[in-house]
Amino acid sequence: MINTYECPVRFTGRVNFSARLRNRFFPVEMLTVMRDNVRKLKRDLGIFHPKTFCFNNVKAGNATESERLLQERFPRAAPWEK
Repeated sequence: MINTYECPVRFTGRVNFSARLRNRFFPVEMLTVMRDNVRKLKRDLGIFHPKTFCFNNVKAGNATESERLLQERFPRAAPWEK
């Protein structure tokens, strides 16, 4: 875990028990995950409950699933997207 602009950032390849336990005491402001599996990304978001997140490495086969995930998390468009 590192701090960027006083926001704790968690870089993780996989989520383990100690990471989940740390999250109970130190909330994650921003989660940056490199995943190609959208199901595991959903799991990470459910465990950490970050305020912001960044994900990449989504394969073409998972593009519609990742788009659906973003629609679920952000049902309304941001002001700059209008």
